[in-house]
Amino acid sequence: MTLKWEGGYYAFKYDIYLSTTPTFGAPIITAYMPSFATAGVTATKESYAVTGLLPGTTYYWKVVSKTMANLSKTGPTWEFSTTGTAPPPLTTGTLGSGDILLYATDGRITGTAWRRVSDATAAGGQRLWNPNQDAAKIITAPASPSSYVELTFNAVAGQPYRLWIRGRAENDFYANDSAFVQFSGAVNASGGAIYRIGTTSAAGYNLENCSGCGLAVWGWQDTAWGLNILPPPIYFATTGPQTMRIQQREDGLSIDQILLSPSTFRQTAPGPLKNDTTIYPRQ
Repeated sequence: MTLKWEGGYYAFKYDIYLSTTPTFGAPIITAYMPSFATAGVTATKESYAVTGLLPGTTYYWKVVSKTMANLSKTGPTWEFSTTGTAPPPLTTGTLGSGDILLYATDGRITGTAWRRVSDATAAGGQRLWNPNQDAAKIITAPASPSSYVELTFNAVAGQPYRLWIRGRAENDFYANDSAFVQFSGAVNASGGAIYRIGTTSAAGYNLENCSGCGLAVWGWQDTAWGLNILPPPIYFATTGPQTMRIQQREDGLSIDQILLSPSTFRQTAPGPLKNDTTIYPRQ
């Protein structure tokens, strides 16, 4: 892939950034000098060829142009996607006894809001994505949504579970980080029905931990909002098959792993809230 740009009249050297996230690390090359002959010539663009790109992957890039006196100017962030299927990352996490781990892309999609996309940073090489359309936040979960994703799993009755979801907000923006979660047979500690499919009761998922806490690529979050707050555990009335429904609260959210943990991750998160790379094996 050849990156091309116009550096500006006084630009002679460039720092080039390329990453699979819009939150860049170190540049892939510093003080790159294409040619003194093209510096400042607006009809001739500067260029740099990159190799070793992964298939089925979205890349972000930007250029910081510099004068010979190292006065700098940062250009906009651009993106492109390679064709093919992204290779899945290696599993790095270990599940505990009784943990229920689901890959979001194994779910059944209804409607047009959600889609599966290739992603080399997501579990199994794919993520479940609800593209950002700048839609208004939905305050109350609809009982009959037109678009949602459903997954099935087996739970144990009377077992307290904590729900964790590994998510990613589009452009690390707080208005792209939430969803509603419902179940076919969830109950509270007293046995009362909660978060039921077909009702307006739902567990709210917000990836950002608090107002102003910020977001950074992938992170694990539960169904509580705020610092140092534990959500009430989720129980199930019967042992056996259960259905989980995920529906839109804000668009722009991506999900790859969903975890219901009865013990190992009841008090601690299965991975960090920001810049997470924890991948658990598909069950």
